[in-house]
Parts: sequence; structure tokens; C-alpha cells
Amino acid sequence: MGSDLSAAGNGATPFHVEAWPEADVTSYGWPVKPEYMGVALKEMAERYPHLPPVIITEGGASFEDIIVRDKSTNTTFIPDERRLKYLSDHIQAALKATAPGGEAEGIDLRGYYVWSLLDNFEWSAGYNQPFGLLHVDFETQERTPKASYFWLQELIEERNLAAGASAAVAQAASEEPDTAADPETPVSPNDGVTTSGATA
Repeated sequence: MGSDLSAAGNGATPFHVEAWPEADVTSYGWPVKPEYMGVALKEMAERYPHLPPVIITEGGASFEDIIVRDKSTNTTFIPDERRLKYLSDHIQAALKATAPGGEAEGIDLRGYYVWSLLDNFEWSAGYNQPFGLLHVDFETQERTPKASYFWLQELIEERNLAAGASAAVAQAASEEPDTAADPETPVSPNDGVTTSGATA
């Protein structure tokens, strides 16, 4: 496992870490099991039935980044597919678990913060474990967005558009005039219907 967990199991901590041979692992050696996001949220809902709204504040993983340089355009690209998949799978698992009918539907999930925006200094690994959506060259301080950065940007835009559309539909529905007819007044089936430019 990761170096920050290396003391686990030797009496230094009250727990030990089990290896998961069947699981993919991060560069830190941590197992990747997005299906347990739902399990954790379900246990939270069961243990704390009156939880306030929940925000997942630190979701992310370190993976080795491969820097691709295009000399013809003088551009740099970092195709961090494993980080992108990690984020996609975990966000999807959280949304599925807290959706109506999900195993943790009682939880009001309000957000998911990615760890982290930038490659940073990790207390137990220094600069050797890149978690960022942006690669940082620590010598020049140059910052380069990774593929996961652009993916998350598109996801946020899509969800904002969907939320805006839902709000607009709800607003329009609330502003529709009451079309319920007076029970004493017979209504023609064609009242108010426009056909070929003429109102019936």
C-alpha cells in the first residue's frame, strides 16, 4: 500500500490494511473500488438518519502522468485516462447511490470536490504522487491541464445546462394559467387549438 499506510498492521495504528489483489491500484498503491462509494453512503444514511446535506470533499487519485509534446504545434497534452476513469466511476457511483431508488437515496448529496486542482506536495510522498487535474512543473511552475481537467469541465457544463433546463421547465409549469373549466360551462374539444393558422 501507499507509504503513508506502511506502518499499518505493525502495532503503530489500531487497524491494518488488507491487500485487494483483484483490484486496480493507484500510484500510491490504494485499491480502486468505486462500487464501495455506494456502500459508504448507505452506511452513513443508516447510521445517521438525520444527516444534513452531504458534500464529498476529497475525491481523487494519484496516477503517473505521461507528458506528450507535439513539436509541430509546440503544445503539451497529458492523457490521464486512468484518473479520468477514476473520477467518472466514483462520481457516477455516488449519483446512482443517492438517486431515487438508490441504496443511499436518503442522503442529500450536494457536491463532489475533486482532489486536487493542482499537483501538490503530499506530506508522506512529497511531489512524487500527482493528484492534480493540472500538471505542475515544479521547476518552472508551468501548469498544464490534463485530459481529466477538460472532461470535468465538460461534465460541469452539461450538468449546469441540464439543471437550467429543469428549472426553466418547472418555472414555466408554475406560470401556466389554470385551464380547469367551470363545471357549469361546457367546453369544446377544440377550444384554443390553432389549426392551419386559424383558431378553432
